[in-house]
Amino acid sequence: MHKPMFASGSRIVLDGKNAIIANENEDFFILFTEDGGQKEVSKKVLQIAYQEGRMRFNLDSPDSEIARKPFLTTTEAKEAARLLAYLEPMTHYDNTGSTNTAATVIKDVVKKHGDAVLPAPRPITLYKWFRKWTQAGKDILVFFPAGRTSRRKSSIAPEYLELMTNTIDELVLTRNHCTVARAYREFRCRAAALESKNRIPCQQAFYDHFHRTDPRIKIKKQQGNSALVEATRIALRTYEVRHPLERVEIDAVHVTMALVDEHLNFIANQLVIYLAIDVYSKAIVGFAMQYGFNKSENAEGVTECLKSILRDKHHDFPYLTKPWPGGKPTTIVGDPGTAIISESFTNLAGHYQIHREVTEARQGWKKPHIESYFKVLRADFLQRLRGYVPKRSPGFKLDHKLKDIRGFMAHEVEKMMITYLVEGYNHAAQHKLNGMTPHEKWLEGVEKYGEPEMVDDLSFANSFGGNLTKRVLDPNKGIFQNKLRYHSVALQNLYFESVKKHGEKCKVEVRWSSQDLTQIMVLDPKSKTYLSVPCTRDLPEGMTLAKFKAQSKVVQQWAHNDTLKDSPEFENSQTRARQIERAKPSRKQPEATEAQLMTNQQLEGYFAQGEKNSNSTNSASVAIPDNFIDATESDLERANLPEAPNDRKMTVRRRKS
Repeated sequence: MHKPMFASGSRIVLDGKNAIIANENEDFFILFTEDGGQKEVSKKVLQIAYQEGRMRFNLDSPDSEIARKPFLTTTEAKEAARLLAYLEPMTHYDNTGSTNTAATVIKDVVKKHGDAVLPAPRPITLYKWFRKWTQAGKDILVFFPAGRTSRRKSSIAPEYLELMTNTIDELVLTRNHCTVARAYREFRCRAAALESKNRIPCQQAFYDHFHRTDPRIKIKKQQGNSALVEATRIALRTYEVRHPLERVEIDAVHVTMALVDEHLNFIANQLVIYLAIDVYSKAIVGFAMQYGFNKSENAEGVTECLKSILRDKHHDFPYLTKPWPGGKPTTIVGDPGTAIISESFTNLAGHYQIHREVTEARQGWKKPHIESYFKVLRADFLQRLRGYVPKRSPGFKLDHKLKDIRGFMAHEVEKMMITYLVEGYNHAAQHKLNGMTPHEKWLEGVEKYGEPEMVDDLSFANSFGGNLTKRVLDPNKGIFQNKLRYHSVALQNLYFESVKKHGEKCKVEVRWSSQDLTQIMVLDPKSKTYLSVPCTRDLPEGMTLAKFKAQSKVVQQWAHNDTLKDSPEFENSQTRARQIERAKPSRKQPEATEAQLMTNQQLEGYFAQGEKNSNSTNSASVAIPDNFIDATESDLERANLPEAPNDRKMTVRRRKS
């Protein structure tokens, strides 16, 4: 066993203020702050502050203000507590100089605390105590020997102070370390070689300088990093829960696995599975899954997992034959990643008044239940799937090998995963629950403490996208996101309500989900509500971003692959594109030619042709262009040409080939 890190004399920084642990009791610490104050802090509160990063150990120079504060012995700490029991009630009275007031306080304190505050002082003695205490700035150390609070600066010369630090680092703070006494003897030899006029520090000054070293640095340099981890765990205690969903741990596991779509296109090489476990019953209460190429954790996945905890999951997964619990959790614990501290997760958790607790980085033992379950998940379920690549295997992260494996489709993996979580784990006996299933433990907690709080209205959560971005809103084209257009009448009205003049640039806040590209959510800045905007492209229901990218990639390969250009699918798509291009109105003007003079013969021929045309306006003949090719009777009917009279037939000239 290692020495606890929280001990008397430890210098700490609590919420940005320097303090020293003066005395340790069974349930609390007595802290002295740098401004002369003192307070009792529960050990539980100090441990939580250390977990959340609000408390750290401080390294002070010998002449710092906090370093001169003494720490009390057990007897002195009890005497300080007895004095404070009489002095603090005196502050509630206006006439503190009256002996009647002092007598009343003494009577109330003795009646409340009993033998712990005996012997009781006389009223005039309590008045003197109170006056001395207030004049000293309510510093309890004023009642103890003045020599303990001496403000004399350190007499250690700077060259000796640096030499002490170097000697301790070389001889004491190492794996094969020597004793502090031997290090001091070595220090005296080195100090004598300096030939300084200042006095060499004594052995006690050397010991005091060594004890000011951070306890974590001592353990790490003398015993290694594993010993530091063990000592840190010793300082923590087990969190006890009293009812279901009081504490929920959430985290994600990365799985290397090949996924294909309906057309057997390779669409993903990695899955990110988000799970939430109830600490009380050890039941899985939340699930979300994302997939793609080299996918990482993001705010959308954690947000979807929180939605899964809140909602009734039997409506989403009708194929389940056994119940899956859920509800509103009190506290959610996660690691300090960008996903758990993101704005999206913060807004959603804050909307439903869910407390969030963030652990320190690389300290998985502070959420041990979800970390332990990931090992069970890999061993019991993932290793049985086709296309799964174990984390320690040589084929890990080799995409060219994954393509050769016939993997599952995304919805198949999701269905198998949910079926295993509910029926294969939540309703299976666990040895850590004394043979009970997590669902039975859940029912036991519900019977004792009642049903967890359920959220009646989940409309906000259902429309809340995990991905947040800002996009330019065009009144005619809408919003461009993920190479898709989203537009509606309500979105167009939002543009004209937001801008003062038509044509101004308007940016809006957009929330979208990679699991459903058929719509996005646009925030109305005035009403603070979200508008549901559909995609202008006819996408199938449930189209994910990974599927859309895979299909777009296949289309691009068709356009650049010579072997695919001869396929009928490619020819049909190209023919359709040409027809659409011809149907578009052309804005090109005819090319201009330079004006030239006409001869008399050209003018006579031009006017003669004009007279001929004017004389033949009443004629039944129809002029057919020279470039008219093989016209048939059906073609003429579609051309809406005027019918010829019965007395004369219409002649059609054919161009000679």
